[in-house]
Amino acid sequence: MIGSPLEPYEPRQLGGYRLLSRLGHGGFGNVYFGVDSTGRRVAVKMMRPELVTDAEFRERFRREAESAKRVAAARPPRSSISTTAAHCPLPYLVTEYIDGPTLYAWVRDNGPSTPTRLL
Repeated sequence: MIGSPLEPYEPRQLGGYRLLSRLGHGGFGNVYFGVDSTGRRVAVKMMRPELVTDAEFRERFRREAESAKRVAAARPPRSSISTTAAHCPLPYLVTEYIDGPTLYAWVRDNGPSTPTRLL
């Protein structure tokens, strides 16, 4: 299994994506492993429901979605963005699932790096 089992209160579906497990959580969101209707593996970052009404957190989430779109649009493409729903009632961002360490783990193990090396 990729990630940790979902808790009973966690969603099993978000938009057109079936959520299968939890990859992690952070200060303002949870990240889930899921699949789309074709079986393509995705990572779904969803804002924590208790933060949805906080304008500052919604703006940070929107900026993160915009940054992710820029990374996906880089030449050559670095990842694919399937869906950004930063303005919906429960904001979420869907990206291609890439198996590997988290950015936090990579920096912890390798130290700071340049953007080019990280890509």
